Amino acid sequence: MHILKGHIIILSACALAVFSCKEKPVVVRDTIPYVKQVAGDSLGTRLFDLVEDFDEACASGAIAVVGEPEQGTLLSRLLMSFDRFDNVDGHCGGDGLPDFSGEEIGVYLDEYNAPYDNIIRSGRTDYLREVAVRSFLAALDTACRVSPFDPDNLIRKAPAKVVILSSTAMSAYGLFDIDTLCRMAGRSVPVISPVHTAVGKVLPEDGSPINIGVWADSSVAAARVYEEVFDEIYKPSKGLKSTLAVITPDDGADVGDRFMRFLQIYKETYPDKQLQALLIDDFGVNMTELSARLEEIRKEDSYEMMNYSKVLAPDFRFVYVMDAVAERCFRLMRERSLFTHHVAYPSIHFYQTVDDGLEDENPYTVIDFNKRYLSDDTIQFIENVQN
Repeated sequence: MHILKGHIIILSACALAVFSCKEKPVVVRDTIPYVKQVAGDSLGTRLFDLVEDFDEACASGAIAVVGEPEQGTLLSRLLMSFDRFDNVDGHCGGDGLPDFSGEEIGVYLDEYNAPYDNIIRSGRTDYLREVAVRSFLAALDTACRVSPFDPDNLIRKAPAKVVILSSTAMSAYGLFDIDTLCRMAGRSVPVISPVHTAVGKVLPEDGSPINIGVWADSSVAAARVYEEVFDEIYKPSKGLKSTLAVITPDDGADVGDRFMRFLQIYKETYPDKQLQALLIDDFGVNMTELSARLEEIRKEDSYEMMNYSKVLAPDFRFVYVMDAVAERCFRLMRERSLFTHHVAYPSIHFYQTVDDGLEDENPYTVIDFNKRYLSDDTIQFIENVQN
């Protein structure tokens, strides 16, 4: 087994420069060293077994939500009450029952590494890629520690059957490495990325051009994660004409005024283009208030409102990124027959990352939920969302 894993790593490295005498070298993106260590089990952790032993047809297990505490908490609460589909036939339209009825949602609060934008600003994006892989493996595991200081005191937990990367930054930087690890193991683990999901949702299947806006906070905008994923999925080098603009409207104003500021900035950036879709990747945005302002812009015939209305295409729509992720999770679980079909409301269980507390190669570890190791801000946020 270890010999085979070694060969996989060597082949991966060789793929970095594939060329013939008559062709220019084709550079293939390489994965991070941690993925190679896990696949080769050079650390003796047997973590690769978690991926190799993953049962793609097993409906038991949890929907794992991994990432920064705020995003993970908000997304998990959305999943608990999400009702956009008929639970029997899967058609669009709520039926009064949560779409994830009978499911356990495991929320992994990465308190140790948050906020991720600090990691990005410091130029340590490879470390963020490693954090994504570690989070993925922790979600697949069947056990975690009770405290950081006793590695032998473990509790059993539900392993993930679906993994959702709740953080925009984590999904943009770490999805490639998670996918590489799964390919090395020959397993198709369902992993959902908010950035890839949202961009993929609005891009027309027929390749026709579309103008996309992204309403994101300043840290997401500065990291250019949407632009990178857009280039990866859409490949504008082929001469296609779609556009994507990431904008952070002014803080401090109400949601409606911030929307109008967004449109003003967009018009200045693309004076000859109409906006067709706006991805909302700001968890503080109230979608009800935003939709109300859109209706006001559409209906009022003042000169000011008409100028804003002209920026919007007739088929303009909002796409709340967290809603898109929940929809993707539902459809993916139906495609793979991963629902438990238990007659019960969704349940939720929290885990968290803490300093490892031991002198080993791991900077941090995952433990069962314990407020003692969470910051006051995180505790307050969780309580506010739950109430």
